[in-house]
Amino acid sequence: MESLCATLQLLVHTWETQNAVDFDITYYRSKDPLTPRLFEDIIEEIEQIGLFKYGGLPHWGKNRNLGFVGAIRKYKKAGKFLKVKEEYDSRGLFSSEWTNQVLGLKEGVTILKDGCALEGLCICSQDTHCAPKNSYFCRPGRIYKDARVCRRGVNT
Repeated sequence: MESLCATLQLLVHTWETQNAVDFDITYYRSKDPLTPRLFEDIIEEIEQIGLFKYGGLPHWGKNRNLGFVGAIRKYKKAGKFLKVKEEYDSRGLFSSEWTNQVLGLKEGVTILKDGCALEGLCICSQDTHCAPKNSYFCRPGRIYKDARVCRRGVNT
């Protein structure tokens, strides 16, 4: 138990404090993962602006995979953290496939499948990542042109 407490203390001191802004968007989510949310494209674009345009950090208690794409590279002391992790958890008792993906130790944080963008498992790169049967197609963002979002409309 002592070594676990020491590990946690080292991990806490590895990260730097910084100013932050938190966006908390509450939305209805259907039980059917292929049903788009109301204002799907706007929510996705806001998320991508924060994470990718401005280099925002994901909430580590959330599980929207796209938020963790490249997240570990945004931390200046990530290498130090990973060394401490390896030293105190060399057998991976406190690791999982998910944490290894999030920490960049294993591929697979992005999951490509039909409807993956609706669930935050990927950023759409083709219409099937959205909900084409519901007229939601993968399109560039309206404000942040590098964003790729699922927008309701006519397939062109």
